[in-house]
Amino acid sequence: LASYAETLSALTGTTIRPDAEFLAPDEPVPGSVPALGRRPELTLIAAREEVVRKKRTAAAAADLPRVSLFFQGIYGEPGLDTMADGAASDYIAGLRVSWNLGSLYTLPGNLAELDAQKRMLENEREAFLLNAEIDLASKHREVLRLKDQLAGDAQSIALRKRIKASTEVRVANGASSIPDLIRDINAENLAVQVKALHEIQLQLALRELKTLAND
Repeated sequence: LASYAETLSALTGTTIRPDAEFLAPDEPVPGSVPALGRRPELTLIAAREEVVRKKRTAAAAADLPRVSLFFQGIYGEPGLDTMADGAASDYIAGLRVSWNLGSLYTLPGNLAELDAQKRMLENEREAFLLNAEIDLASKHREVLRLKDQLAGDAQSIALRKRIKASTEVRVANGASSIPDLIRDINAENLAVQVKALHEIQLQLALRELKTLAND
């Protein structure tokens, strides 16, 4: 037990005493397939779609003409009026328009490529959602199967106990031998071990189901 506690401490980053008591988690078995939560894969796809959207906005904006105002003050001798004597202050103001006509040729291709990336991401999301729903349904069926197996295991253990008790009575009365009793004891122990294995498998399946649903 000490070695197991040390290993678990290393894996979890916490200090676990060798005499610590471990309890099985009480995970309820959902009666229906849980809803798909906010999976990180969907967050990643949404972020990539946002990048494509911003690239499309930037590409469309680059095709528009750029308009700017300018104002410049001047003070000197002579001023703008070269016929006037002395120093003068003047200003120049205006409207500047620039248009990169080269983008008219490249914009349609850029937008078509970005639209193709958008459709690819939409298809990726649909495929992921479909596969995630299939995985959830499959894992939920496994959980229900293990739950049913545990119910059968309990019945098997109860039956083995009755058989062992009957054999003990027969051995006491000389109707059965010790090897017969040992056989029935081993059968009961095996049934207990099988039930314990199924309990572990059920807990693992429940955890995997919660992970798939991102619950």
